[in-house]
Amino acid sequence: MIRMTIEYLDANDGHAVKHVGTIEIENVGGRHPETGDYHVALLEGGHIVKRGTIAGFPRKAQDAYQLAHRALAELL
Repeated sequence: MIRMTIEYLDANDGHAVKHVGTIEIENVGGRHPETGDYHVALLEGGHIVKRGTIAGFPRKAQDAYQLAHRALAELL
């Protein structure tokens, strides 16, 4: 699983001021070794506010940043 946390930070000391939300990316397998299917979820206040699916992601050819980009596009 990949978890991305979004927080507002204090400009002076960098400490977290407010938790905005979390995006979770869960690998649920795939039809081929080169691709993966993923469930994605946007959480706010610990509650899921939106879900989505990424199917056939080329996990051997692209990295976690491209997967995160796809998750953001799916959820926002």
